[in-house]
Amino acid sequence: MTFLKSNWILITVLFSILFLTTCTLTYAYYVNQESRGIVLVSGSFEVSVLAYFDEDEITVESPYYEVENQVIVVNAFDQTSQNYIGKLKISIEIIPRITARMRIQLQDEWLLTRTFLDENGLPTVPVVESVYHTPKGEGYYPFSLLKTDSSFLPIYASDSYAYIDEVLNKNTLYRYDVIIGGDPYPVRSNYYYTETCMVRLGLIIDVIQANRFQELWGLEETFYN
Repeated sequence: MTFLKSNWILITVLFSILFLTTCTLTYAYYVNQESRGIVLVSGSFEVSVLAYFDEDEITVESPYYEVENQVIVVNAFDQTSQNYIGKLKISIEIIPRITARMRIQLQDEWLLTRTFLDENGLPTVPVVESVYHTPKGEGYYPFSLLKTDSSFLPIYASDSYAYIDEVLNKNTLYRYDVIIGGDPYPVRSNYYYTETCMVRLGLIIDVIQANRFQELWGLEETFYN
C-alpha cells in the first residue's frame, strides 16, 4: 500500500452502506494541507454491521430502516412491536488492511409524540418533542437507554465517540457486540392524551492508521494508557 505525504487513512461509514451483508470498502483519503481537498488513494477495509430485532436482520429493505435519513426506527414503548427496543441487537465486524484504530459514535434521537383529544374525543395534531437522558452508568451507552453488551468496553470520550481500546492488526477479523436491547421510555395514556416514543438510530464508524490518532482525532498521546 502506498501513502502520500500526509500518510493517513480515514473511513467514515454510515448505515446506508453498512447494512449490506458484507460491505467491502476501498476508501482512503489524502488531505492536501493547503486546499483541504480530499483525493482518493488506495486502501481497503471490510466492514459489516449486523443489526437485528430478535432474529430478523435489518437491511436497507427493512421497513424499520429509513434509507434517505440512514437510520433505524426503533419502537421504545410497545413491547409487542417487532421493532421494540428490547429486541434490538447491533454488532460490528471489521477486517482492517492496515494496522488501525477504530472509534464509533451512536446517534440516537428519542422522539416523544403526544396526541391530545378535542372536545369531541377526536385526536388533534400530534405534538412531537425530543427526549434527553442522563447517564445511567455501567451497562448503558452514555446519555441513552440503549444497553451495551458486557463485552463492549470502549473508552468513552467527551466528543461522543466510543474509542476501541486496542490496536487492530491488519488482515485480522474483529467483532464487537455493541448494543443488546434497551429500556423503554415511560409513556402515558389518559383521558386527555396518549403518548408514543420512537428512536431514530444511526451509527458512525471511523477507522484510521493506528499511529495517527493524535493528529487526526486530536487525542493526547497518553489517551489509551
